[in-house]
Amino acid sequence: MVNPWHKYKQAPKRKKQTLRSLVAGIAFFAFLYGISKFVSEPLCPIKRLFGVSCFGCGLMRGFISILKLQFSEAVKYHILSIPIFVSICAYSCCCIIDIVFETDLVEKTEKQLLKKYMFIFYFLIMVLSTYINSVR
Repeated sequence: MVNPWHKYKQAPKRKKQTLRSLVAGIAFFAFLYGISKFVSEPLCPIKRLFGVSCFGCGLMRGFISILKLQFSEAVKYHILSIPIFVSICAYSCCCIIDIVFETDLVEKTEKQLLKKYMFIFYFLIMVLSTYINSVR
């Protein structure tokens, strides 16, 4: 059986960068979680400067609620917190599978997500989530 660390060393540079980015993202999430425990003010710079919720406001609290298995509370914080959290977890698993089993799942997925019609979908998600956050 081949050691996973050995497979990581032999993986292409792009896959290594993707995995490092995921680890950095998890570390950043843990850092923000730690800060949010001690600071009562919103961490969002847009909310701090302008007093208006941006399209991402509430995601951190939603993710924390998901980790506590409080899904209804997560939806109250941000309507898209559950789908985004599941997407991040699935993407992380695909990255690990890519390195361990030497597949190209991430590249195939990224090609699909970068098609022109998807940008309309992304824009609509941003506009709708901003509207929903501002109404609450």
